[in-house]
Amino acid sequence: MARKRSETVSKKILTHVCCGPCATYFTKRLREKNFEIVGYYFNPNIYPREEYYQRLLTARTFFQNEQLMLVEGKYDPAIYTKALKGETLFGKRCRECYRLRLQQTALKAVELGIFSFTTTLLISPYQNQIALREIGRRLARKYHLLFYEEDFVKGYKESRKMAREQGMYLQKYCGCGYSQEESAKIRSCSGNL
Repeated sequence: MARKRSETVSKKILTHVCCGPCATYFTKRLREKNFEIVGYYFNPNIYPREEYYQRLLTARTFFQNEQLMLVEGKYDPAIYTKALKGETLFGKRCRECYRLRLQQTALKAVELGIFSFTTTLLISPYQNQIALREIGRRLARKYHLLFYEEDFVKGYKESRKMAREQGMYLQKYCGCGYSQEESAKIRSCSGNL
């Protein structure tokens, strides 16, 4: 059973971090709510390897500048490939990716003795917010945690502005090789209009 907000022992929260730019407004908002934030960078979906490390460096720098702890998960793209179970279609593939990353975040929260978790993916208007919330709630029930959610999407534009002001690397696709190809096709078509 998922813990209710009033039942949480502390305001410590494990926050899955997809990237530095999405963490800007997100951490600001959590601090306004008096959460003690611990970041968790677990993104085996990111392709290629150089992109993964560029995003990790950006997240590391942001968390250091904010004097926040960032726990780094293992980078093993094979974990992501296995989690997809052969599913490559946009939408279905994304659900499996969310499930993998949120499951690992919930497990890490249990390991660290943190009773609440969330994800910076909740800020992106490009992510399936309904699927993220369903998966987060289900995992919260399974592991007796609280999945913290609110409408972070309203802060997306501000997060991009904050990231630019801080000179952060701003990626052009979600992360996986499939999204890289899809994004390139969209940009190519946009240029032909």
